[in-house]
Order: sequence, then C-alpha cells, then structure tokens
Amino acid sequence: MKTSYYSAILISALQMVLLAIFLNQQLMQKYNYLQFPNNDIVNLGIGFFVFGLNILVIIVIRNLNKTNQEMERLRINELKFQHITEQNLIYRQHHHDFKKHLLISETYLKKHDLEKLKKYLATFSDKLDEGIFHINTGLEELDALFNVKLSHALTKNIKVKFHCMAKLEQHKENILELVIILGNLLDNAIEACASLEENIERKLEVELREDLFGTVITMTNTYNGIIIDEEKLFTPGFSSKKGKQGQRGQGLPIVYKTIKKLGGKLTVQQDAAWFKVTAEIKK
Repeated sequence: MKTSYYSAILISALQMVLLAIFLNQQLMQKYNYLQFPNNDIVNLGIGFFVFGLNILVIIVIRNLNKTNQEMERLRINELKFQHITEQNLIYRQHHHDFKKHLLISETYLKKHDLEKLKKYLATFSDKLDEGIFHINTGLEELDALFNVKLSHALTKNIKVKFHCMAKLEQHKENILELVIILGNLLDNAIEACASLEENIERKLEVELREDLFGTVITMTNTYNGIIIDEEKLFTPGFSSKKGKQGQRGQGLPIVYKTIKKLGGKLTVQQDAAWFKVTAEIKK
C-alpha cells in the first residue's frame, strides 16, 4: 500500500513539473524565449504524456481504494474473530458450569431428595433465562458484540439490563467505528463493575435510542465512586488506579476520538454510586 501512495505522489509531482514546462513554453512563445526546437511537437508530446499520467493516477487511486476496502474488510473480520474467540471462552465456562450442575443434580438423585432437586433445577432454569439476550440492533456485528460482552458480564456476577429502542442500519458504513465505540464502552463498564467488592451490587444498564440528532447510546454502571475530571478521563493513558498510568485507561480516549471523527458527542456523568456515559452519533 505504501508503494501505491509513493507512486501517486511521484506521478503528481511529475505532472506538476511537466505542466510548469508546458505553461512556460506557452507564455514564452510570443517572445521566442527558451523555446525548444520543433516546439509544437514537444508541446504535443508533453500534453499526451500528462494525459497518460492522469490515466495512471486514476488507476493508482482506484487500486488504493480497493486496498482500503480490503483492509477494512480484514479489520472487521479480525473483530469478528475476536468476538468468536470470546464467545468460545464463555461457552467453555458454561460447559464447565453445566457439568457441575449435573453432578449436583446426580447427588440429589442418589439421595432420592426430589424436593431439593426440584428447587435446584428451578433456580438453575431461572439463571439460564437471565443469561439469554434477544438483541436486534439491525447490524449482525453489533448483535454479536453485545451478546458476547453482556454474557461475559453475567459471568462476573453483574446484573445486566439491555434496552434497544433504535435500529442502527443507518450506520452500516461506520460499522468499524461503532464496534470500537461499543466494545470499549462495554469493556470499561464491565471492568469497573468487576473490580468492586463482592458485597457491593454490580449493575450495568445499556440503552440504545434515537432522537432528532441521531442515535444515543447510554451505558450506566456501578463503580468505585472515585469522581474524576472529564478532561482527564479523555486523556490517553490516564488511570484512576495508582501505579497504572499508561497501562490502561485507553478506552474512553479512543471512544472520544472515534465519536469526534463521526461528528458526534461524548459526555460523562458521575456520582458516588453510578458512572454514566452518553454517546451521541449523528445520523
């Protein structure tokens, strides 16, 4: 890809030089100054050569566009692969947990304690229902992302609420940016909840809705209660954890930069119990 960029720059520079020579020839022709022998033939040759360079530039730009599209497709596939990997890890965890549930059920059966078995299976069934998310954002990549991340949150004993009142097909061209925004916001929220003590309730609420501006994404989660200046939150490398500067805290700065690129807005609200992030993305 670098070769194509260098080729485009070189061709453009050569065009400018030839055009300068051509214009000089035209301006100086009436003074008969700095003229080539067979000046008309030279000018015609320069004209054809510049025309050929224009065609070549079009071909190079077309190849660059194809390369960019291919790179974006590869990046999206890489993100999909990451989601599949995470989903596989969650599946393996669920498989391990399911084996434990079967062993417990088998123990009750051996003891002929059907009443306890019945209660245990009822509790297990309720837990399974809690872990099922019916997500339809209009974009398959985002549906997969939400399912993976929210399922992961449940494994961290985080109570999750998800409300989708918007369809995001209109943002299909910016799918990569949306994955970056939502992936980082979800990771930050899950990490903040998971870092809380076991005796503190862990909650995560996600809401997608539409207004006159465009799409509004809100994520609210419990956290450690340390209120930080918003400007610092958007500073790359900043962390509220001592000794971790530069090692984490990249999520919100990346989200902020990506939303700005899309012409949107990112705001943060904090109190002693809740951390709320609102991302507004233009239609």
